[in-house]
Amino acid sequence: MQPARTVSASMEESIRERIMNKEWQVDCAIASENELARQYGVSRMTARSVLTQLVGAGLLYRIPGKGTFVAQEPTFIEKDRDYSSIREQLTKQGRNIRTKLISMEEVPASASIAKKLEIAEGNNVLCVHRLRTMEDKPISYHVSYFPLSYLPGLEKLDFVDSDSCRVIDDHYGIKRGRIKETLESTLATFEEASSMGILPGHPLLLLSYTVYSTDKTPYEYSKVVYRGDVIKLSFDYE
Repeated sequence: MQPARTVSASMEESIRERIMNKEWQVDCAIASENELARQYGVSRMTARSVLTQLVGAGLLYRIPGKGTFVAQEPTFIEKDRDYSSIREQLTKQGRNIRTKLISMEEVPASASIAKKLEIAEGNNVLCVHRLRTMEDKPISYHVSYFPLSYLPGLEKLDFVDSDSCRVIDDHYGIKRGRIKETLESTLATFEEASSMGILPGHPLLLLSYTVYSTDKTPYEYSKVVYRGDVIKLSFDYE
């Protein structure tokens, strides 16, 4: 009798090959845990454990009550010194990228936003919510804040067809300087989930960043959540 770990590894490798060979297409349901257990001669617990590992590896995803599905192969994005935007990099790869404006409103800065933008709490900021898709599938949800005392009239400009840094450079002559960012894991909120077609609590990547002008004035603070099963961020610095 083979050790349980060997059986599990063999089953995992077999399922990987079936996915690679397109036996199961992207977004199609694979066999149930019971059926896989029968096919491989293992317990349902072992089958579930293997599927959980493959979900963690980004090859599969689960929809409660419906089953386990083949995930789309993730697109890798390099974060480099030139700081090309993810939108720009995906466009260069020939991807069909679209941005939908969800909302844009002038709001008083909370204490945390005021600290990020180095303004007084309560000062007016422009809050912009956007959804980005790749091949018509949601990949990221963006919430951005801009100080209106530094960028008056910003609400009249186009945030859909151009990156914010380019818009601000073109209309205000403000050049992008330093960028401070953090990357962490998070879970989808109800708003993010409903916009991205996923369930609340779905694991996401959260990229938060503050953009400074060349004179060291912060003029944008953004929080962007990415579907980690679709987009992978690669960091390569020399």
